[in-house]
Amino acid sequence: MKKITLALVASVALSASAAELQHNFNSPAFSGLGYSSHVLTLKQLEDQQKDKNKQAAEALKAAAEREAANTPQARFKASMETRIYSELAKRISDSLFGSSPSAPTCTPSTNGGPCGDIDIGGQNITWTIQGTNIIVRIAEIANPNNYTELTMPYAAFNI
Repeated sequence: MKKITLALVASVALSASAAELQHNFNSPAFSGLGYSSHVLTLKQLEDQQKDKNKQAAEALKAAAEREAANTPQARFKASMETRIYSELAKRISDSLFGSSPSAPTCTPSTNGGPCGDIDIGGQNITWTIQGTNIIVRIAEIANPNNYTELTMPYAAFNI
């Protein structure tokens, strides 16, 4: 039996070989193989998620604005503003032109005295005819030096 055991040990010793144990990382962050594409993929995923979040926030904001503009109060306010501006335009037109565009009720002045004025929402709106121009001036009541002036050719309205 010693011979069989010795022969068995000798055959195992001759057939056995030792090899160096090697470990490879699967992650390119550790191995360095394909690291640049790994980083690029992560960056693209982050950017896509940021874009999705931004689009979702913009969609929520737009929905909130639509909802706020569709309330009865907002619709009433928009309708009222439209009617006020329409009435203002009618008053200015009637004051300047009367019933006929060729016969103004406001006569041209050399010093630019107002043909009419109205105060709306902290603004004073005056209009006059100077030479061949119609001048509409919108000034703040609290600070008359802060104003906007519109000049339109009067001759263009004559028929």
